[in-house]
Amino acid sequence: GDEDVGASGQSDGSFTGRAALLNSALNSSFPVSAAQQSQLQSLSRELEQFGTRVAAVKTAKLPALLKSLQVAGITVPDAPARGQ
Repeated sequence: GDEDVGASGQSDGSFTGRAALLNSALNSSFPVSAAQQSQLQSLSRELEQFGTRVAAVKTAKLPALLKSLQVAGITVPDAPARGQ
């Protein structure tokens, strides 16, 4: 999973965990260190990669899956709108 903290109480190294720790540091009254700045850049690149992967699933893979299901005779209901 993508839990923030493992059983030891330490960050598990997941994107969410690393982002939470960095966010906490950035919201402190201390100046941002070079290591934190580097980590922020790394997390930004990683988030961009996740966005690219999600877009590929949404625009290519999901429509292909839905079409394959329809061809196989499987009815797929429309997803409810957000918030419903």
